[in-house]
Formats: sequence, structure tokens, C-alpha cells
Amino acid sequence: MPPPKGLRALRITAVSDSLSELKRCLLKRLQNAKGHKLPGSQFRPYANDQKQLGVTEAQVQTARDELLQHAFIVEKKAGGGRSYHLTPAGITFLRTPALPPPGYDEQLLPYHKSYLLLLLLRSEGRKASLADLCARLNTKSVKEGPLCFAQRTADDRLLINRPLVGWILDALALGEAATRTESKGIPSYCLTEAGEELLGASDQYPSPQVIRRAWDGSNPRVATDHCRPFRPRRRGA
Repeated sequence: MPPPKGLRALRITAVSDSLSELKRCLLKRLQNAKGHKLPGSQFRPYANDQKQLGVTEAQVQTARDELLQHAFIVEKKAGGGRSYHLTPAGITFLRTPALPPPGYDEQLLPYHKSYLLLLLLRSEGRKASLADLCARLNTKSVKEGPLCFAQRTADDRLLINRPLVGWILDALALGEAATRTESKGIPSYCLTEAGEELLGASDQYPSPQVIRRAWDGSNPRVATDHCRPFRPRRRGA
């Protein structure tokens, strides 16, 4: 079933802000660190994340202070230095879905999930990084099509909404439809058997017409069998 054409209005008022995203980013850094701890000099967002969020050093410190206040992290001092440790409360917080970013539309969410699961299904090893998935979405037909994966910038450029794509993939990972790994701040996602079953059983599975419109035929990564009926693998097969 194709998504409603021309649907652009947002249907949720609560969206994430830069500080909320920054705090979650810092917690994820601790989560991915050995022993869930980092020295003070390393407890900061990766440069690419900081640039993307558009936050200052003062805001990074504010985020650290708020995480300490909420007991999501603890600070330990030893030998003239300090380190930060993730607490059980911080782990629990990371298990809760983040607020969606600007551009989120709850009526389009089932189509977005199905489409991204489909991209993972057609990826080598059924795994792809966030950067790779955004690059594969970066075609005129996707950006201007009914799936609304793009957002317009202040200088009137139409760009893929990377925070939205990342949020949807994280939501799929929380629902065990995919697994999430991270290397140097770059997340990757791998389709699970549960994700295959969700894709195969979903009434929101993109129709062949939607898939054809959403892909640029000149993209060499796209196989000609994208529109074949999908049947999930049976467990244990």
C-alpha cells in the first residue's frame, strides 16, 4: 500500500532538541567503551557528531553536568585525573526510545521502517552503515517522492534527513528488527530474522510501484530483483 501522496504535515509536537541528542550521544559513547567508562578527556562527542548537532563546548559541559545530576553517569577522581562511568540508570535511559527529530511523521513511519528494512535486506551481508543507507537514499526520486526522507535547508537545498533515518533505524534496533553496532561514532545496522519476518508480514510493505519510484535506475547498487515478492526465511532453516 503506497503512502498517502502529498502528506507533509507533522503529527507530533514533541521532537528532540540538540541538547537531548547530545546527552544521548555522550551516554552511547560510554555504553560502547570498554567497562562503560572513559577518561575525562575522551568523554565528549566525536567531531562529526558535534558538528552535526551544532553544539558548542559550553553545551557539551552542560550536557555532562545534567547527566551527573540525573545520576545517569558518575564522576570518579584518581591521580589528578577524572573518569566518567555509565550507571544502571543511564543504561535504562538508553533503552527508552529517543524523541523523534524534526521531520518525523507518524503516518509515514510504517513505510519508512519497511523501506529501510528492505535496504538492509538487499545489502551485502544484510548489513549497512548509517552513512551508506543515507547515500543510497540520496536520489532525486527519493528526496522528492512520497516517502519524505528529505528536508529542505535554509538555503533551499533538499537533503536526506539523516537524524530521522538514524532515529528510525535505532527504533528498529530497539524492537530487535535489527542489531546496532558502532565504530568511531559511525553506527551500522544488521537485519535480524525478526526484521525479515516483520518485513514479510507487514501490511505496510512498500508496493513495487513505490519501490520503483523511490530508486534511481542508474544506481549500480540496486539489483533488478528489488520488486520480487519477499518471503522471510524460516527459523532454523
